[in-house]
Amino acid sequence: MITEIENQVFPIIIINSIVSIIGVVITIIGGYIINFIKLKNNQIIKDIGVAQYNYSKILALDIWHIVDEHFRIKQTIETSTENKINMFNDELKKKCPYITQEEIDFLIQTIAGEVNNVKNTVTSENNNTNI
Repeated sequence: MITEIENQVFPIIIINSIVSIIGVVITIIGGYIINFIKLKNNQIIKDIGVAQYNYSKILALDIWHIVDEHFRIKQTIETSTENKINMFNDELKKKCPYITQEEIDFLIQTIAGEVNNVKNTVTSENNNTNI
């Protein structure tokens, strides 16, 4: 009878022990897997963040170069135009010391209109001959 009980109880105890051990191993391995997934997820997010940062930095540098070039050219044109106006003012005052600044400003606008009109005419004639 004891042998029969031992034969019936031992397999149950052994199976329960094996299941308990497997449960503990799965819990431990599961914890490591979850930590690994979290670390990998954080690494991927970090890599995406670094990639996004690098993309944003390259884009910002490109935009900076465009803006810098625009203002460099614009500054040169404005400075050049301003220098031309100042030289025109000085030369006109040398030739006509009696003229006021208001009259000079009016003359500048008048001359600019005529020069731009001539430039537009020349440009449109060149475009017509190239067609």
